Amino acid sequence: LRLARVGGFARRLYGDVVCNLQKLDSEQEISGLQFYQMLQNNDEFTSTLGRISLASGKLESQLMNCFRQRNIDRNFEGKSLGRLIEIGKTSDVLDNNLYEVLLILKNQRNYLTHNIYGLLNGNLDETILEGRELTEIDQELYIDRAHTLLENIIDLIEVVRNID
Repeated sequence: LRLARVGGFARRLYGDVVCNLQKLDSEQEISGLQFYQMLQNNDEFTSTLGRISLASGKLESQLMNCFRQRNIDRNFEGKSLGRLIEIGKTSDVLDNNLYEVLLILKNQRNYLTHNIYGLLNGNLDETILEGRELTEIDQELYIDRAHTLLENIIDLIEVVRNID
């Protein structure tokens, strides 16, 4: 496995052998903090997290627009997504199903954006994402979960936009 970690010279010299060794190396268990570093350096994962943040802001803005259209006269500035969801529920703008879906989405978003480091350094228990016995390949699971969350946020923006 030492060849898999050396620079371009060995890769040029040994080609397929190095690639095969890297595949084996990517299936070995790594520490949570090593995995965190890999996620931090993964452009697809970090880009998707950024898009989740932007889409969440759009969802919050769409909820505020929905409330204003219904003359719910409140100061929405600085309100978190969770607080906006509660305003929607107490103002009877959100039905029970949409309320529950928004709460689930908020919890998933919060977990993905706020708890990964705590999960991977052992401070939090596994709930939504795996945090133990990880390999390099598990980045794909994290990326997939982030993509799914992004798609769900985008879909909910449209649902909120079309509330009667």
